[in-house]
Amino acid sequence: MELNADWAEYDIDYTNETTMLSAVWPTLRHRKYEWAVLEDKSGSSLSVMAGHHLSVPNPCDHQDMIECGQTTSEYINVNDLSLEHNKRYIICIHAEETSITYERWVETLPETAVCSSGVTVDVTPPNADAADVWIGSNDKSNYQVSSSELYVQWDGFVDVEEHDVSMHHSGIEHYEYAIGTIAGGNDVQAWTDVGVTDHVLLHGVMLQHGWSYYATVKAVDFVGLSTTKGSQRVTVDTTPPQKSDTHINVGGSFHFSSASVSASWEGVFFDTESGVSFFEWAVGSRAGHADIYPFTRVEETEAETDQNSPLQLQEGHEYYVSVKAYNGAGLMTMATSWAVVVETSPPEAGNVYDGPTSGAVNDVDYQDDVTTIHAHWDGFYDPHSAIVSYTWSVGVCAGCSDILSPQNVGILEAASVDALQLTPGETYYVTVTACNAAALCTTVSSDGVIPDDSPPVAGRVLDGAQGEEASYQASTSSLAAHWYGFNDPHSGLSHYEWRAGTTPGGSDILGVTQLHLTNVAVKTGLSLPVDTMIFITVTAYSHVGMSVETTSNGFRVDTSAPTVTTAVHFDHTHGSLVSATQTWRSAVKIKWRFDDSESLVVDQHVSLSNHHGAEVANIKLNGTVCEYTFTELALNDGNNYVAKVIGCNNARLCTEQQTGSLLIDSSKPLTGHFAVSTDHAARLTRHRDSWMTYDNSGTPTLKLAWLGFSDYHSGIDRLMVAVGSGFYGRDKTLNGAPQVLAHGNQVGDPENDEGYVYTGTVQLSSSVSDYSTLYISLWAINGAGLASTVAHSAFQAVPASGSTGSLTLVRRCDAHSCYGHCICAPFNQNCARPSGNTCTQLDSSDSSYSRIDVYDKTDYSLLTNGDTSDAAYTYSTCALAANWREATIGSAGRPYRYEWSAGLSGQTVGSGLFDLVYDRVWYDVGLETSAVLTLPVGTSLEVGVSYVFYVRAWYTDNIYREFQSNDVRADQTPPKRSSSRKIKDLTSTDEEHDVEYMAQADSLGASWEYVFLDAINGGNDYHLERFELALGTYPGGEDVKRFADNVVAGSATSHTFTGLSLQSGKTYYTSVRAYNYAGLHSTFHSDGVMADTVVPTPGVVFDGQDVRDIAYTSDSTNAAASWHGFNDLDSGMDKHFWCIGETNGQSECNVMGWTDTGLVQEGTVTLGSALTNGQRYYNKVKGQDAAGHQSPVAVSDGFLVDTSPPIPEANLQIGDNLLQNPSFEDAVDGGEGWVLEGDSVVQQISSLPTDDFQTKHGRSHLLLHGSMSQTFTTVADQEYRISFFVNHDATTDVPRLTQEGLLTAPGLHQVFKLRNRQVSTADTTSTEQWDTWQKQIFYFTADGTGSTVTVQSVGTKAGISLDDFKVEPVTYTTTHVNSTAVYEGYIDLTAQTLSDWGSVSAKWSMVDPESPIVDYSWAIGTTRGGTQLQGFVPLGVQESAQDSNLFLQHGSYVHVTVVATNAAELSAVLYSEPALVDLTPPVIGTVLDGSEQDSVDLEYQSSDVICARWSDVIDDESGINYCEWALGTSSHLANLMRFTTSYILEDGKSACIDSSGFIAHGAKVYVIVRCHNHAGQSATASSDGVVLTSVPPSIEHAYVTVVIEPVTQYAPRNHYQYSPDKLHIAWGGFEDPSGISYYEYMVEGPDFTLAWNEISWTGEHTATLTDLQLVPGATYIVSVRSVNFLGMQSDSVSTEVNIAVQGRPSVNSGLQLSWEDQGKMLINWEGVFGSSNADLYYEVSLGLVEGGSKAGLWYETKQTNMTVSSLDQTKEYHITVNAINNAGMYITVVGRLEG
Repeated sequence: MELNADWAEYDIDYTNETTMLSAVWPTLRHRKYEWAVLEDKSGSSLSVMAGHHLSVPNPCDHQDMIECGQTTSEYINVNDLSLEHNKRYIICIHAEETSITYERWVETLPETAVCSSGVTVDVTPPNADAADVWIGSNDKSNYQVSSSELYVQWDGFVDVEEHDVSMHHSGIEHYEYAIGTIAGGNDVQAWTDVGVTDHVLLHGVMLQHGWSYYATVKAVDFVGLSTTKGSQRVTVDTTPPQKSDTHINVGGSFHFSSASVSASWEGVFFDTESGVSFFEWAVGSRAGHADIYPFTRVEETEAETDQNSPLQLQEGHEYYVSVKAYNGAGLMTMATSWAVVVETSPPEAGNVYDGPTSGAVNDVDYQDDVTTIHAHWDGFYDPHSAIVSYTWSVGVCAGCSDILSPQNVGILEAASVDALQLTPGETYYVTVTACNAAALCTTVSSDGVIPDDSPPVAGRVLDGAQGEEASYQASTSSLAAHWYGFNDPHSGLSHYEWRAGTTPGGSDILGVTQLHLTNVAVKTGLSLPVDTMIFITVTAYSHVGMSVETTSNGFRVDTSAPTVTTAVHFDHTHGSLVSATQTWRSAVKIKWRFDDSESLVVDQHVSLSNHHGAEVANIKLNGTVCEYTFTELALNDGNNYVAKVIGCNNARLCTEQQTGSLLIDSSKPLTGHFAVSTDHAARLTRHRDSWMTYDNSGTPTLKLAWLGFSDYHSGIDRLMVAVGSGFYGRDKTLNGAPQVLAHGNQVGDPENDEGYVYTGTVQLSSSVSDYSTLYISLWAINGAGLASTVAHSAFQAVPASGSTGSLTLVRRCDAHSCYGHCICAPFNQNCARPSGNTCTQLDSSDSSYSRIDVYDKTDYSLLTNGDTSDAAYTYSTCALAANWREATIGSAGRPYRYEWSAGLSGQTVGSGLFDLVYDRVWYDVGLETSAVLTLPVGTSLEVGVSYVFYVRAWYTDNIYREFQSNDVRADQTPPKRSSSRKIKDLTSTDEEHDVEYMAQADSLGASWEYVFLDAINGGNDYHLERFELALGTYPGGEDVKRFADNVVAGSATSHTFTGLSLQSGKTYYTSVRAYNYAGLHSTFHSDGVMADTVVPTPGVVFDGQDVRDIAYTSDSTNAAASWHGFNDLDSGMDKHFWCIGETNGQSECNVMGWTDTGLVQEGTVTLGSALTNGQRYYNKVKGQDAAGHQSPVAVSDGFLVDTSPPIPEANLQIGDNLLQNPSFEDAVDGGEGWVLEGDSVVQQISSLPTDDFQTKHGRSHLLLHGSMSQTFTTVADQEYRISFFVNHDATTDVPRLTQEGLLTAPGLHQVFKLRNRQVSTADTTSTEQWDTWQKQIFYFTADGTGSTVTVQSVGTKAGISLDDFKVEPVTYTTTHVNSTAVYEGYIDLTAQTLSDWGSVSAKWSMVDPESPIVDYSWAIGTTRGGTQLQGFVPLGVQESAQDSNLFLQHGSYVHVTVVATNAAELSAVLYSEPALVDLTPPVIGTVLDGSEQDSVDLEYQSSDVICARWSDVIDDESGINYCEWALGTSSHLANLMRFTTSYILEDGKSACIDSSGFIAHGAKVYVIVRCHNHAGQSATASSDGVVLTSVPPSIEHAYVTVVIEPVTQYAPRNHYQYSPDKLHIAWGGFEDPSGISYYEYMVEGPDFTLAWNEISWTGEHTATLTDLQLVPGATYIVSVRSVNFLGMQSDSVSTEVNIAVQGRPSVNSGLQLSWEDQGKMLINWEGVFGSSNADLYYEVSLGLVEGGSKAGLWYETKQTNMTVSSLDQTKEYHITVNAINNAGMYITVVGRLEG
């Protein structure tokens, strides 16, 4: 470049250099620069590229500097760098401000700091890992339709340098693409540069159908590195999918949903090139339409409409399913189904009625016939399709068929069955199922009918409206009764009647009155007599009008309530010291007595409540109790309680009474003290003047004052005082006994919290000595009689004036016993034991001291009177009491004071009652001889534990002895009853088992061993104190025997009541009242025993083993019976006796004597001798109740013995046809015989000459739309056969598959269904044709001398075709009997078979002289007796049957089996003669193209004469009748020549025809053969086709190429190939209408012989020849030709290939480089390179660094020199020349030229 010239080179953004960077800044003139190479870590250069210049004033100081320096040039070349891949670098320069002096001016250049935009180092080619190349649209299909266009797309090529280090949107500089027939090949389109676009569309390419193509894309980055990626294989497919003869399956003729449609099209479509890729399907109201459900894509061969978007299909309408099949190339073929009719609903339900149509009522609920069921029905309706059949059955539940199996009656609306053995009382339901043509059915059951031939069973009538039987009532104006047990096990009860009178069964009180079905009746407004028996009679009626009645036991009217003979009161015997009070909290006892001489006291209620009204206890007692103890209570001290008693008699009149109040106080008073003056520091003011003094004048007295005695609950009643001269002495008290002080004389104000001071005067037995010591004991008695603890103090008598003095409290004292008892210790405590005073406790061996006896007491009234009774039990758990006495007077000493305590027997004193650590255990009572211990709340005596009362007698201050009571045990519960034992009613005490019923009326025993239990008694001491017994008519009653009159010891366990007169039908109860030793009692009663003196009522006897009454039996050695209805209202049935006789007499039992069956109500017996055939026998039963009475004998209606099964009638004779114009040869409309009904239309259709199957008989048949009939003469009760042939309407375009017809005759209403119409797709021609007429056979019995047969079509859109209509009489002439009951050949069997339809009709007749035939069942099988085709189907008594829905196996035999059963359940079996089934058409083996002269099947032929042969057609069953043949373009399409018998040779198994003129060459022709057998079946077979062709394949568009693979980055040129050992050939464009069979190739050149070789063709139009030894330097010619299936060879198509000499070009010398002119370089390499291969070409590049190039200075040339201009001659240039031969081999020479 010249100095100051413009810099025209582009700035580069990428480099593959890693050691050198260059930069230039041509516009600056500073001549001194500081430069630096910086690593662009922050992306600063990107800002520069965006127009923001980066300025670095001191580049050498920059932190990212990797190299820096100074230069005076406007460029730098920085070498020896270590640049890293994928990093970006920038060069920054800085120049100080510079002044340049010119001649006339000075130019000042400003300071400059600027950086380059950066360059990215890239040493790797683009990355294709994520790249994708594909042909076609984005779905990347492997197929396409177009043969002239290719659309190639790609993405995902990346060059890693583009990420974050460049502003280029891509690191790819440009793309190239190529198209080939192999992966990576370019034989279709050579490499082509398309810039940076990502797609290319090729037009006008010649792509071959069936060939596969590949696209390859090369991505080249900015440094010239490249990467390639190939596309998927794409095959060209220009034809849509094909359709087979398989049809779309829509599930049948009817569709059963209005909301969804499903379909399957498996096997309907196929595509041999690209395959079927997906489908679209739709539902429409017309073929191919999608107005119901739009075309929707699916991948599978079946689909269902969206359940979330339900359709709205209309019932009765036709719908079509259309399916589009798309192949891999996107081409479509559509197929449409036949119409399917929507039918989602079964017929509308009708009504089913029990009973005959001629009955008085339309529906009966009860009948007296036990052998027959009648039924009729109406109202069944179907608006969309016809009702085609009714099936009826009979069973014991709605929908059941256990009595009569389902039987098809056609469309009759009435039926009956007899010879049944119905069970009276069982409900029998008739179930009718109505089915429409779509086989949707509706089932309706009748409400049932009940047979009944016996009266109701008697029940029991009880007086009173509810509950137990009332013997008394209080009302004189109302009458009531209730009852149970009335029932009728057969028809049930319809209503009741009742009446009442003063005699059993009488009506003088209430006349006969009808009631509805109730079990209670009440009548008011009456005037009933008092104290007179009244009886109520109830009559029950069944639904069949039979009745039974029962009378009650009677009742009396009692208008008076119980009277009180002893008022209720609290018993103060136990636990009470003061009347109206009680010290026990845990128990209260009350006593009372009621009396009622009319109806007795039966119930009592006792309750206990406190004065607040709260109820404490409430107990119900029986009426005989007159005392009750409430135990286990927790009464509160201070509360008053009252008890209430209510007594009620049998008339439910009650009397109530209540006790007075009872105060409970179990706590003793609080102990006070004397109100005496004291010098205590507290300065108490208790002392009252003139009190606590003595006075010896007159009778000596003491004036005492006290305070602190109190009782919160019952108050202080009085105080007791004793005065003695010694400790606890009372010798100074007048008469030596304690005196009573009234507690009511208050003196002064209360003393703070100590209460008032009380005063009183005590008379003494002697004067008080001055300064003597008086011992005073003071204790309080509360309102309940309990005493407080004794306050015992000592006083010194201090004289005053005269005979008076004051009592001064002794505060210092000495102990008065060896235990430290004293008067100065704190309350409830002792002084310290005196030393030296040892206690002496006496024992029982020392009799010199008085002995004390201690007695436990519960009766507190005996505490103070010296009573010596001793209580062993107490029902209190809160108190103990005892008294004691001096039993012997001791010579050595008597007690001078006592202490008492209590505790568990045998344990430490006080244990179990006191806290032995903290509580006071012994209590001083002076010389008192009784004490009561009450336990605090929360403490109680343990039940059953022994407690003793202790008394300590002090003889001196250190001699004492302790005595105790015998012990007492607490028992607070009355006797209980064992849960596993009961009081037994016995006929005698010698018996052990409890009886419920008995016949004796004068005595009754009772036993209660181990029944009663007491809480505290066990082991050998289990017995109680005593028992009292009573007998009554109600539980606990004593209206027969009283408790007071029947008292036994507590050890007794049984008792007998004698002298009785018990009433039959009444229940008597024994009551036992047990008393324990605590005085508590309980009463329990037996479960009762009924006196029964009435015989049972008889029931009903059935013959047979189950609950049905049989009339016939086939068993002559075994007999059976069942019975029910035997009843006894009193004791109930206990057993039954059964016998069998020959007459219906009650006493005759000649077959089997009386047998006890217990309570079992059935029996079976094996007899010693066989019963006689034809003889009737009777079962007889009598019942016995629990009391031993027997009922009258009940006799069955008998059973007949029948040991012979039915027998067949033989020699069936069919008479002449009774109908006129049976085959419709004459006109029907207006003709004789047939009569059209209403607007019916008929069409007489004559047979076409070319169609042998259009009519069945004669020359015409009838097409019927509507109904027609014919009447003819018949004989009553004669049986007739109707037969006719029926077919579809061939003239209609209605696409439905099904059709029905209706036939009626006397007793016959039958819908017959035609076989499904043959279907085919709309775009094919069916090759199937056969006899499709179907034979129908029915039978009827004439009911008069004239009969009418009617036939009609069902539906409005299509008619039915009829032919050969017959009505013929049927007769049998003989019968036949054999001992095995198995018969061969007595069935008239008719079997008809079509291709997909089979029908079997059978007719027979049988008789039985003893019992009627009740059922026929028939089956169809392929073996004798087999059921392979149809299982046994019940027919009732119908003697013919037909099944027209069979699929019979070809070559098999049809066997019909009929089983006839009579009423004795004996069966005979009929086997038909076998009928050969020719269901399948003839078998056509192989249809071969070609004539007999051709030894093989032809695939191709050049002749126009088409021949075929089918020599292996056979039919082993009925033989071949004839064959037809046709020609078509597919195996099932006879569109070239219709079926014909012409041109078929005499053997019938081959044919030929000249096709010239109507079949073009190149077409593939199929020969279709249809052969018919003598059974009317046909089979169709096709050849595999033959192609007509007469010309070889065309090469008009053919080509061949050798695909050469490059060995370097340079693609081979000019047909040169480097590899000498293989050739890869590709070809295409050969065309032949018959198809290409194979290809051949030939290679011409050195070492090759001229010969064609066959290429094994696999579908690819390529081949690779390997293991070759091609001569380097030689040229070879490669030729390809095609061969069609006739062996015709096309012309050849050729190409050449040059085999390169091995090795690269050589280098002979170096480059010659020179400057010619300024900036012009001459590069010469002539003679530098040498090569064995001609035509070298060269790549020349020129750059400023070695290996580099400048933009645009890259050249390709074939010249050996070149001149490069516009160079900067001041610079050094590096030149690179690559010499490349045509095989792509190359060598490189480099040079350098300095400036």
